[in-house]
Amino acid sequence: SGALVIILAITIALIIFLTPESTFKIASKSSSEVVVTTKNASKGSGGIGYITLKDDQKIKIETNLEDESVLKVEILPEKITQNTKALKEKDFTKTAKAEYELAAGNYTIKVTAKNKATGSLNIQTQ
Repeated sequence: SGALVIILAITIALIIFLTPESTFKIASKSSSEVVVTTKNASKGSGGIGYITLKDDQKIKIETNLEDESVLKVEILPEKITQNTKALKEKDFTKTAKAEYELAAGNYTIKVTAKNKATGSLNIQTQ
């Protein structure tokens, strides 16, 4: 039974060693930029950032994601409840881009990994 314990310990160590590090980071760099970086982010992981839109500005989104990565971006009003509907919502892959025109004001940005996601997503006002 001693050999079995050793084999089990080696198997567990291999599983731990082979499981890639998983990170999901979202940061409001300023009131005009939200940056998301992910590495093997698990499905459903995500976060919230905040952005302020001034008159005549748009929200611009650019991504640089690995092949199978999908990040869902929801632009919501500043104050949200469980029932708040997204003003804009889109799934982003690879090097997708989007621009949204919305009224000046403060917005909540919710980003969620739709599957394992690796890469970056940048949201800024312009």
